[in-house]
Amino acid sequence: MLSCHVPGRSIDGPQLQLSAQPAAPEPAQMKCATAPTRDYVARRTAEGKTKTEIPRRLQRYVAREACPCLRAPAASIGSMAAWDDLKIVLARLADQDPRPLTQWPEPQSEDQRPPFQIGLAAWATAAAEELHQRFGRDAALTVGALRYPQRVPSRPAGQPGRTPLPVIDPAEARAGLDGALSIRSGFTAHHGLLVTNLTSRDLLISSSGTLIAEVVDPATGAVVGGYSGFVFAMRRTFTVAPAQTARIPLLVATDSFVPELGYAVPPGQWGIQATLDPAAGHAGRTPILPLTITI
Repeated sequence: MLSCHVPGRSIDGPQLQLSAQPAAPEPAQMKCATAPTRDYVARRTAEGKTKTEIPRRLQRYVAREACPCLRAPAASIGSMAAWDDLKIVLARLADQDPRPLTQWPEPQSEDQRPPFQIGLAAWATAAAEELHQRFGRDAALTVGALRYPQRVPSRPAGQPGRTPLPVIDPAEARAGLDGALSIRSGFTAHHGLLVTNLTSRDLLISSSGTLIAEVVDPATGAVVGGYSGFVFAMRRTFTVAPAQTARIPLLVATDSFVPELGYAVPPGQWGIQATLDPAAGHAGRTPILPLTITI
């Protein structure tokens, strides 16, 4: 027998009974139920289920659906909170001029999980540090061609043991810059390469639409930097007629490939080389052409 004391009166025995059995759905409750729920109750009733069994089955269904959400690990909840904060920061950085971001998740997306892959320009170490301090390992950062803050290459640098291409035959073609070339450290510039055909046949040069130069040490010819972004697969062929000179678009970037130099090739006197890939002939590199990198 259960007894419950309420100030001013006492309720004893069978007047108060507690039961773990779920209450049967009342007509008013059924009016508020969704159509699938009403159909389910009607189907189970036709099967001979009682008004006690039907609510119990509904409760088990709700429990099966709700428990995975309630048991979500703290890490998953934390990652969703991190993404909510990160997309606000990304939207702010994407609106800056010059834009420090080169690759980032779409802020409008709701389905993102860490680590978030974020690429930044070689000059944008301040933005990288802000992201690192605020989001830690949730943000996988690349600054230029190097991981941040580890300062290690983000991808393998070419094929080990590959023989460098020879310089183009000066008896067949001559290459030079279309004016002096000066770039700020960590930045990218669009320039022009002047190619003169010294042969008696057309010189066909194939590229992705723009030749991409590598930054080299003028004393040794060692590659120290260049462009580390995406390259379009579309090919374009430039035709240089005999005894003529053609201007070919040239992309020059100063992302560092050498961790000891930092994330950007530092200011100083450097050189560039570009690969000329004739459609009929052997590929070769231009001679080292002068490049000035400024602060």
